[in-house]
Amino acid sequence: MNITNHDNKESLCTIKDRIRARKLFSEKETILSTLAIISLLDELHKVNRKLGYINIVASNFVCTSKIESNNIVMIDNSIDENLSEHYPPQCTNENVCQAPEYFHGKFTELSEVYAIGALMYEMLFGIEPWAINVDMLDTTMRTLVLLKMKRKPLLIPSLNGLNPSNELMTIIGKATEYQPEKRYQSLEDLRTAISRQLSSSVKDKEQHRNIRRGNGFADIAGMDDLKEKIRYDIIDVLNDAERAKELGITIPNGILLYGPPGCGKTFFAEKCAEEMQCHFMYVKCSDVASPYIHGGQEKIARLFEEAREKSPTLLFLDEVDALLRTRTKQQNASESGEINEFLCQINNCGESGVFVIAATNMPEEIDEAALRAGRLERKYYIGVPDVQTIEKLLEIQLRKRKTDSINIKEVAKHLQGRVAADVKLLVDVAARLAFRNHCNISTQLLIEAVRTTPPSVSKAVIEEHLRIKEKFEQKQIEGKRRRIGFQ
Repeated sequence: MNITNHDNKESLCTIKDRIRARKLFSEKETILSTLAIISLLDELHKVNRKLGYINIVASNFVCTSKIESNNIVMIDNSIDENLSEHYPPQCTNENVCQAPEYFHGKFTELSEVYAIGALMYEMLFGIEPWAINVDMLDTTMRTLVLLKMKRKPLLIPSLNGLNPSNELMTIIGKATEYQPEKRYQSLEDLRTAISRQLSSSVKDKEQHRNIRRGNGFADIAGMDDLKEKIRYDIIDVLNDAERAKELGITIPNGILLYGPPGCGKTFFAEKCAEEMQCHFMYVKCSDVASPYIHGGQEKIARLFEEAREKSPTLLFLDEVDALLRTRTKQQNASESGEINEFLCQINNCGESGVFVIAATNMPEEIDEAALRAGRLERKYYIGVPDVQTIEKLLEIQLRKRKTDSINIKEVAKHLQGRVAADVKLLVDVAARLAFRNHCNISTQLLIEAVRTTPPSVSKAVIEEHLRIKEKFEQKQIEGKRRRIGFQ
């Protein structure tokens, strides 16, 4: 069977090559790939019932980066019809994942069940089950040592972020039983168990989608241009997906919200998820930290895989400067690898129904590659609210509290120069004063709260962020004006 592209524009590679590149398979990808391989084996057996030994290993199957049921192909030299010339086979690193009986000169459909279970394990964890470098052993001892290892139960590697379901591990465990009679008794039995797990996994993940409920954009004062942009570019596209598909439109990959602390960047992302009625994932730096080499990259890949599986998803990266800090300031290769993983995952993620909102107080610290088109391609400054926005913020904060007649405009004047977070804080302070004095919230109490509570963000900090905004926006303008081509 020749390697072809099936009208698929995705790049081809073997399963082994993908694993070596640390692009491990998610549970869903592992299941879909395995079902495709079983279908391939079925087709081969129908053509030739005495086909012989099929070498079911990661290096003999070719896939694309998007795993679907029709894009797994087998390399031609994976089939050996002259078994008698090679049995019993020499034990090498190339065949350590074969069934125990294989090393005694026997190979049946149950041996294929075993090899498929071992391949599933490798796709999930990036290492072979009972991994052992037999080429380092004396040739007379290799088979004996390997078969002794295969009698031991399968272990789950202690790597952060690798958490396949117990049900899938049970399937792999049964497929790789040492005694053939304890395994699934046919490829069809294995296919049925895997298909059932796929159905159960999809249903379970649907039940565990984090759908934000609330008033959405109605709770956000100001930011009208940004809200309109989100409605037009994302919500409308999701609501009319068929029309968008006809025009070749997908949602944007992501946006960057930057500005001084306390101005509503995180709040906007949360309310945006409510407005979109989609799966919401809040990611902070500690969520992808790992003490293991490549552990952080694997966690990042898993995060985006979950986002794709539960799409449409709003993926919020808080304090993104810590996650995507410019690689010139990285201290080690592992940190740079995590940046590279983020960049690869963000690239064109909108095509999979994943929308990224990133927030930062330090846009200058973010790696330049993250800010180009196709990633965090749109940037919005979220600064100190103007008087009209402060008035709306006050109305939102006061609408469910007992108040006297309040002069909103008067209070808003006293709040000029304060960040959005201060508005809620000052209303809370006024409410406590009212509670203490056994009265309702009044204009006087709100002004008293302003007078006695200092700003949470100083004027100097705000001015510094305005300087950053001017410098950052000028940099973008210069980038647009840069000439391309030969001078």
